[in-house]
Amino acid sequence: MVTAPSEDVAAKLANALLDEKLIACANVLPGIRSFYEWEGKRVDEREVLMLLKTQRSRFDELNSRIKQLHPYAVPEVLRVDVAAGNAEYLKWVSDSTALPPLTRGR
Repeated sequence: MVTAPSEDVAAKLANALLDEKLIACANVLPGIRSFYEWEGKRVDEREVLMLLKTQRSRFDELNSRIKQLHPYAVPEVLRVDVAAGNAEYLKWVSDSTALPPLTRGR
């Protein structure tokens, strides 16, 4: 899960992560309202929530890339492990985010 300041920012993040095959899918849920304290001040702001689908083995790389691309100094990046799900869907996520095979003989 990742929050973003707007749908436009979320779309840019999602497209970059899809291009790099770090995610199979991004859902953007608009209209969330976040309350928190940051640098000693109470914050009340509108954000969007992104649900990004990847495989567990790609999380560290995904997290690093989000931190590079995200406009927030400290972006929210949370991993939620899936205990079970539609096997065909989970295979699609895995296939969509698989690292390319190593080239042999080079």
